[in-house]
Amino acid sequence: MPSAADTAFAKVAPALRPAAEAMRAAVLRAAPRLTEEVKWGYLCFSGRKPVLALAPHKMHINLQFSEGMIVDPDGRLLKGTGKAMRHFKFSTAEAAARKDLMALIAKAAALDTARSAA
Repeated sequence: MPSAADTAFAKVAPALRPAAEAMRAAVLRAAPRLTEEVKWGYLCFSGRKPVLALAPHKMHINLQFSEGMIVDPDGRLLKGTGKAMRHFKFSTAEAAARKDLMALIAKAAALDTARSAA
């Protein structure tokens, strides 16, 4: 049976697959309590609710943060104009090595954990 990642990555452009796989591994390292599932056709990382998602496009991938406005209120790293969701746009595996991004991933996972304890 294919994993959630295999199912979601089946539609990722071959040139972007290494970037998607590197970001998946980085998310799992930075937020090991989150579980993987496919929602809305995307690979989602969830705690009590979806926290992050990898959303592939033709030329890039967005790492979506459900509570991006809270984890990066100044928009230094995450972009978007929605009420809460923000995204980080990337197209290379090197993006998964960014310490500032890994800190935001850990912060998003911690926020989910804190809200589930409340």
